This record gives sequence, structure tokens and C-alpha cells, in this order.
Amino acid sequence: MKYERMTNVEFVKELMQGYNEHGALAQMVFIQALGKGLELMNSGKEELLEQYEQDQEMSLIHIPSWVECTEDMLMKYNSKYKAS
Repeated sequence: MKYERMTNVEFVKELMQGYNEHGALAQMVFIQALGKGLELMNSGKEELLEQYEQDQEMSLIHIPSWVECTEDMLMKYNSKYKAS
């Protein structure tokens, strides 16, 4: 399948700009899913950090950095889509 060889950036661009029978609705679905996913990850950050501190297991991802990245992306998302 053509998607397997795409970079992450190419794949996101395809989801946002590629053909979809529902047109621009696909972009809104993607944006809403991104926001919901970031909110879900952010809502469990305390538990994730606590588990990381207790276990100190090796992980491919540094959990405190993962949390900071999620917070940063959510802040940007909210400033664009949830402006007061």
C-alpha cells in the first residue's frame, strides 16, 4: 500500500489534503480527533508520570518529555481552535 512508504508528514498531509468523498469534512474529523487525542493524553499525565517515577523502566520514549510535548501541542491546538 502506498501509505507504508510515506513519512509521517506526508501521511498527515494526505489525510488533510488527499481525496475524500466527504470533502473538507475529512479535515474537520482529523482536527477534532487530534484535539480529543491530545486532551485524553493530557488528562492522564499525572498517572503516567507517577508510574514512570515508580518503575523507572527503560522505555523508547522519555515519559516526562512525552508529557511536555503533549502539553505544548495541546496549548497550540487550543490557541487556534478554542480561542476565547
